[in-house]
Amino acid sequence: MRGSKVPVPMEICRFYIMLALSKEPMHGYAIAEQVLGDSLGSLYFRSSTLSRMLRDLEGRGWVERVPAYFSEGPARITYALTDSGRKYVKAEAGNLWHATGLARRRLP
Repeated sequence: MRGSKVPVPMEICRFYIMLALSKEPMHGYAIAEQVLGDSLGSLYFRSSTLSRMLRDLEGRGWVERVPAYFSEGPARITYALTDSGRKYVKAEAGNLWHATGLARRRLP
């Protein structure tokens, strides 16, 4: 797509994960709950699936582990969106905005 720096469309589940992390750093369960709500219940992740996707996003440099402190309960791995992840998801949001605009115009 002309002007886009996103070469290939991102999988929608990864897009929702990155959108969840755009608000604030979160641990896995909070990410899963945010994605479930944001997707109106259409995306539910098992912990193993979410862990695999977070490792992939971390490997691409779009998500990173950050220190988290909880006063109660076990320590949890907490993730945050990196600057490059924020740029990437923002570019993808622009691509999706364009695509949904086309759909609204072309589909009665």
